[in-house]
Amino acid sequence: MQDGPDPLVFTSGHWLHRDAQQRDARTLDFDFNALCKKVVELCPGSRQVETFEKAESGFNRVFLFLMDNGTGIVARIPFRIAGPAGLTTNSEVATMAYMRKHTNIPVPEVLDWSDSNTNVIGVEYIIMKYVPGVQLRVKWSEMTPLQHRRCGDHWTSTSMDCLTRGSLGFQAQTKHQRLSHCTVEQFKNTTAY
Repeated sequence: MQDGPDPLVFTSGHWLHRDAQQRDARTLDFDFNALCKKVVELCPGSRQVETFEKAESGFNRVFLFLMDNGTGIVARIPFRIAGPAGLTTNSEVATMAYMRKHTNIPVPEVLDWSDSNTNVIGVEYIIMKYVPGVQLRVKWSEMTPLQHRRCGDHWTSTSMDCLTRGSLGFQAQTKHQRLSHCTVEQFKNTTAY
């Protein structure tokens, strides 16, 4: 599957200072076909990826896959500069699990993830269901000051609860077992701390 933008190379812009270094830090070497195969395996009723879109930020590359059965699946891959290897992905998945459980914010359901680059895909990843909607940054300018405040108050109370817990992450059932790859069933049996 390669009918779209180059999945390995950063294509979303340039830097005024050290452009080559910045772009290199966001170039990923992984098996895109293995990622597509994994996405198909995680999407019941689909046989193949129909199309995909690529989006990039300073710290992640995101793929939105449209499957042959009409389902949308998102895969997010962190760049090397996103944070400590393993810990960043682990913490993001744990934070999403916490937010899904303790808030009414529409957080995507995680289907599979790995906080190690020793998997068949070759990079850390989070694969999740697509949640349709509009990003807050798009609506912000249309909102009233009262709506800004309510949004801020809600986010602050949720964030403060997370901050009092420190960094979220998953802890395996025994302290000698490291959870670096997790299926949905294993995910349900882990504890966020």
